[in-house]
Amino acid sequence: MTETQGATEPQAADLKTALAGWVENPPAGLSAALAERGVDAAALEEYARSGISTEEAEALRRVLVQAAAAGNAEDAALLARMTPLLDPRERAWDRVLKAKANNEIVSATVTEATKGGVVVDLGVRGFIPSSQIGLSVPKNLAQYVGRSLRLRVVEVDRRRGTVILSNRSVMEEERASRRRAAISKLEEGQERSGTVRRITDIGAFVDVGGVDGLLHVSEIAWRRIEHPSEVLEVGQKVQVQIIRLDAQTERISLSMRRLTQDPWESSKEKFHVGQVVTAKVTRLVPQGAVVSLDDDTEGFIPVSELSQKRLSGPEEVVQDGQEVEAMIIEMHPRDRRIVLSLRKKEQKKERQVLEQHQKQVRASERTTLGDLFGHLFAEFQHEVDEAIHGPSNGKSAPEPAVEAPAAVVEETPAPIAAAEEPAVAEAPAPESVSADEEAVPQPDASIIEAISEETPAATAEDAVEKEREPALV
Repeated sequence: MTETQGATEPQAADLKTALAGWVENPPAGLSAALAERGVDAAALEEYARSGISTEEAEALRRVLVQAAAAGNAEDAALLARMTPLLDPRERAWDRVLKAKANNEIVSATVTEATKGGVVVDLGVRGFIPSSQIGLSVPKNLAQYVGRSLRLRVVEVDRRRGTVILSNRSVMEEERASRRRAAISKLEEGQERSGTVRRITDIGAFVDVGGVDGLLHVSEIAWRRIEHPSEVLEVGQKVQVQIIRLDAQTERISLSMRRLTQDPWESSKEKFHVGQVVTAKVTRLVPQGAVVSLDDDTEGFIPVSELSQKRLSGPEEVVQDGQEVEAMIIEMHPRDRRIVLSLRKKEQKKERQVLEQHQKQVRASERTTLGDLFGHLFAEFQHEVDEAIHGPSNGKSAPEPAVEAPAAVVEETPAPIAAAEEPAVAEAPAPESVSADEEAVPQPDASIIEAISEETPAATAEDAVEKEREPALV
């Protein structure tokens, strides 16, 4: 309570004490009694506007009514001047208007919950929309009935008798004040323990000591996460690092993954180009398939590397959750990207099979039958050539008998003899062969028999035909 303003500026406590005694024993002239204490009408009016309690206002009103009833004109005029200020409803309106003009906070008790908000008692009826009750819209408004709220006056219409208030604005101001105090204690690079307050598609909001910071989904783990709810839940305790702090905008960026070792540091040693690894398909995209190499490392297989034939989509070859063997064909540590290929892995496998087959073939070709028995076949071939064409020294053998070929034909199978008979009939007589012509040597019967046994029938027949050709000529 402030001091009343008058000529001698008496203390409000003194006036309050005097009014309490005058209620029981009213003075003969109230105006004169107030003048003795240095209080005029203006000072009394200021006292009534100073925010006195309802009990104090009622005590002052009763004293004025009793004084005016005595018939004193000055007291009657003072009562008429003070009545609007002492009427509870008028005093309430005066307090509301003053709070709106000075942006002051008022307190009121919730008396009723309606469909769109709650009703409070300020001495006049006040209304708080559901959107202004708290920082978020509550689902159950009835829980606020009977509670006292700190409010700011948003709108006043005395003619219509409406007062609109807000508790949210007060809570936001208090939160902003706490936020500024908390931010002043934070620094970039600090490690803090926090609590997950809210989860959204872009990340999670974590309370790190009276202020919320954004833990972006890309900063939760080194591996790719589709939604923060895969790892976090509301109320969970987490360790985070402050990576960015803007005191002017009061924005705080947090990270969980930077408190753990970067898997790429070990991936550079664990994986290399040309290595064949087992990976699990985690998701399919139009451009290819994303695979998981381990808990923190992912790779990508382009659709052109899934098969040697042209594909319209990765689902023609692989499915989500399938395990595949692929070859690492590219590594980009700066971009944290590994490119794999199924096609080149299959090509490598085919080359290995072909090389193995060629090695086996070369190993089998090192020792052949020709290497072991080639000299025997050479001697046998030499004997056959001498039997057919004669000795290689150029000397003629004795002229064979004419009937010798017929004897050979008789020893051959019947089909061969029958086929050769017309050719023998057309041959010239033996007498027409001159003595000077070189005689054809007669083949040894044992050699002919050996050729017939080792070669097909057609080959034996050809051998006999070749023996006859010189004689027919």
